[in-house]
Amino acid sequence: MLVFAVVVGALALALFARLTGWAALARAYPHGSGPHGPFRPTRGVVVGPSGWNAPPLRAGLDDTGIFLAPLPPFSPFFQPLLVPWSAVTGFERREYMFFEVFRLRCGEKAVIGFLPSAITSAIERRLQERLVPGGSAQGS
Repeated sequence: MLVFAVVVGALALALFARLTGWAALARAYPHGSGPHGPFRPTRGVVVGPSGWNAPPLRAGLDDTGIFLAPLPPFSPFFQPLLVPWSAVTGFERREYMFFEVFRLRCGEKAVIGFLPSAITSAIERRLQERLVPGGSAQGS
């Protein structure tokens, strides 16, 4: 019975990785080698236009991009990803279901949403330097 429960749980997590859009993001932006830190635990991350919640994550920034990796026991099903700064096509802060949300657009369709936190402030500062002439507070 325990083996059956473990298998069903693993299949559910693998399906969840596909439904959330995480698997597609991990294929598009695979994590290279080496650390991308400093790491910060973060919650409240939503992936894809459907707004599915991602698992609890470690997030980090460096000169190459934004690193997101799920915490165990989710890591076998949600591969770590590194979104290069060059892949971020826009960002915005907006209200969504009574919460302020920070949204990144990566490519044409991919969206990663975050509840505001220290990591979102660091991402926003970096993106303002890269995407917005003069560093204005407007998202693109």
